[in-house]
Amino acid sequence: MRRFVLLFGVLAFLLVVGTSTATPTACPPDCGVFLPLIKRDPTPLAITAGFEITQGVQQPDTSVQLVANRPTYARVTITSATSHTNVEAYLHASRNGQELATSPIAAINNPRTLKSSANRSALNDTFNFALPNDWLSGTLTLWVTADNGTTYFATSQTTTVSFTSVPTLNVRVVPVQYQCQGGGTITPTAPFDYLIEYTRKVYPVPNITLQTRATPLTYSGPCTNGKPDPTQTDWVYLLYDITDAWLADGAPNEYYYALLDVECSGGCIAGLGWIGGYKAAVGWTGWNANHDGASETHAHEVGHNHGRKHAPGCGAADPDPAYPYTDGNGKSPIGNSGAQNYGFDVYGSQTIYPYTQYYDIMGYCDPTWISDYTYEAILTYAQQNNLLRITHPENVMFVSGMLGENDTSATLRPAFTLETANLPHATGPYTLDLLDAGGRLLASYTFAPVHAALDPVGDAEGGDIRGFALTIPAHPKADAIRIRKGSEVLAERHGGAAAPQFVENALTATTNTLRWAVSDTDGDDLVYLVRYSPDGGKTWQALAINQTATELARTTPLAPGLYEILASDGVHTSRLRTEIP
Repeated sequence: MRRFVLLFGVLAFLLVVGTSTATPTACPPDCGVFLPLIKRDPTPLAITAGFEITQGVQQPDTSVQLVANRPTYARVTITSATSHTNVEAYLHASRNGQELATSPIAAINNPRTLKSSANRSALNDTFNFALPNDWLSGTLTLWVTADNGTTYFATSQTTTVSFTSVPTLNVRVVPVQYQCQGGGTITPTAPFDYLIEYTRKVYPVPNITLQTRATPLTYSGPCTNGKPDPTQTDWVYLLYDITDAWLADGAPNEYYYALLDVECSGGCIAGLGWIGGYKAAVGWTGWNANHDGASETHAHEVGHNHGRKHAPGCGAADPDPAYPYTDGNGKSPIGNSGAQNYGFDVYGSQTIYPYTQYYDIMGYCDPTWISDYTYEAILTYAQQNNLLRITHPENVMFVSGMLGENDTSATLRPAFTLETANLPHATGPYTLDLLDAGGRLLASYTFAPVHAALDPVGDAEGGDIRGFALTIPAHPKADAIRIRKGSEVLAERHGGAAAPQFVENALTATTNTLRWAVSDTDGDDLVYLVRYSPDGGKTWQALAINQTATELARTTPLAPGLYEILASDGVHTSRLRTEIP
């Protein structure tokens, strides 16, 4: 009976409380709120995700090499027969078995609805991740988890990726101060950042440094409508001048790029670069005020400097026979059905470039992107040819020239002896001989010529040259230089009986001008190379190259430092140095 009374009392109390009309008080801080519970399987679904880790161009299996410290995106494909909505994906990373402190990261396009298939050309058909900087080196293990909080919870298999070290691409722009033969001077104006916008997107490098050389190249040539209109020969001379500057400055690990405005209303040469061997090229400022085509030309010419020949099609001369992808029209797409390369802009836009629509940057077909073939070839070249600035230069003779067609002749430019980098060169079927005054052989050096491609736009015609720019140990008894192929002599250059001599006490310096005088008993035509060093000869910059005037006139005051004047009769070189306080 007591149990019944107690139970009745409790029920009565609950009934009174449940039917009370009193105004409820605020819920205290520890008040619990209970919602209906939908249970999800606590065990994640094991899925096989597709991982495409891209830095500019990639195949579906991430077989294209990855560069350390270059901006990187992961495109992760998750498909499902059920269209799960509001799915968010998270990318995890571990190194040496330890998950990284910044792991996981959320997809930048969370959430998504899963689909039964994915189209690589559609950016939002994959979960996309921008990898943090601390992920971009060494070897990583990656996996992804995905969850919508209700109907979908999954984790993927792991995949391993490795990043390889590649040096920074150092570019030094050298503006060309172009003097029109009919009067007037045209010089490109800074800033020149537009030059590397495209190159940065497609090159396998962690970064590109861009500097402008304080001293421009000076050149005199023809003009049309008040703008430079250089002939093919002028372009070749400019290439040799920028190569001379690159070597005289002692900067073998910088890519020197001579830049000039060009008249191009109906077509013109847009660029010229050595195909391997020398890090020197010439290019234009582009079609218009927006510099259209300038950055693509820069990427193309510096690609030549990395040893890349032309990709086939669209009139490109001397194409690379090993280029792996050609279509039915003889063009050079960036991939094919067996190598499904997709380009990807990792610098902001996240634009996708399918192999079915884009052609390799080393060809003449449009529109362009980079293939895995060119990408990895540039990467390998950069790793193998990372020459440091020479801290202990050698006394070398710099000999340059051009080979004629059919190996019947050659042209030798004036040689200089100077302290700079003694760079290695490829051996080949040609020989450079140093001879003494009696014609006796002092030393021989075999070499292979380096090709350079004249690259046109519009209706202009291109071309190809073969040249050389060699540094060899200086020989005090050398009186002649000879170029031959086998026993056939292609060119000889003889110096005078005596080297030119600087006239004592004839050197004068004013605020803006340096003047000198030279005597040469042989009456040879002399040329001069003038260099400046701000640090007592540790580093140099050429101020004048192959000039005939015996003065250096500047528009600004001469900077304090060490000045060096080299006088050459074509073989012999005399040197004069002076310090300007």
